[in-house]
Amino acid sequence: MNTANTIENSLRELLTPIIHRAVDEAMSRYFLNYMANHPTEPDIYDIRAASQYLGMALSTIYTMTSRREIPHFKKGRRLMFKRSELDEWVTEGRRKTKLEISREIDDYTARRWGKQ
Repeated sequence: MNTANTIENSLRELLTPIIHRAVDEAMSRYFLNYMANHPTEPDIYDIRAASQYLGMALSTIYTMTSRREIPHFKKGRRLMFKRSELDEWVTEGRRKTKLEISREIDDYTARRWGKQ
C-alpha cells in the first residue's frame, strides 16, 4: 500500500464520523424548523373549519350539505368534513386550459386522420 492510499484511508476514517454527525445535526435542525413552521392540520374538520379551509360562508356550506352537493358526514347533530374528500371535491371541478384542449384536438385529429 502506498503513502497516498494510507493517507486517504486515514482521512476517510477520521472524517467519515464527523461528516455523518454534521449531516445528522443539520437534518435534525431542518426537521425541527420545518415542523415549527408547518404544523400538521387535522384530517377532520367541523363546519367552521371547513368553511375557513374552503373560503366559503357557513350558510353556503349548510346549503350545500342539505343539497348533498359537498361530501360530509354527521356525528350526532354535528356536520363533519374529511379534508382529503374536500380536496378531491374541489379539484374534480377543474376546467381544462386552452392549451390542454388544443392538444386533445391535435391528438384526436392525428388518430382520426393519421396526421402527425
